[in-house]
Amino acid sequence: MSNPHDTAQTGGDDEDIVETVETKAEVIRVFGSHSQAHKALGISQSALSQWPEVLGRHHKNVVLAALYPVLVRKYRRLWDRYQLLQGSAAVRSPSDDSRS
Repeated sequence: MSNPHDTAQTGGDDEDIVETVETKAEVIRVFGSHSQAHKALGISQSALSQWPEVLGRHHKNVVLAALYPVLVRKYRRLWDRYQLLQGSAAVRSPSDDSRS
């Protein structure tokens, strides 16, 4: 079974995602579905259904805590990719850059 934390839709500016999660509908959108949201948040479906439509500080913190591992993995992959590209750039010969 896949990790529910991997389902968050963090394709854009991640800071904006965290800042704009103000409602329960946005939480569900970020995680992809009601089912994925409750799993990622570590709560039951009925508990998520009972959340207020407009989130307070506590609920926003729960969402942020659920998104944190997703964002860490995402940026770790990006950092690894960057390091790989930096390593391959260092290996290329200077003649590779000259395209006359």
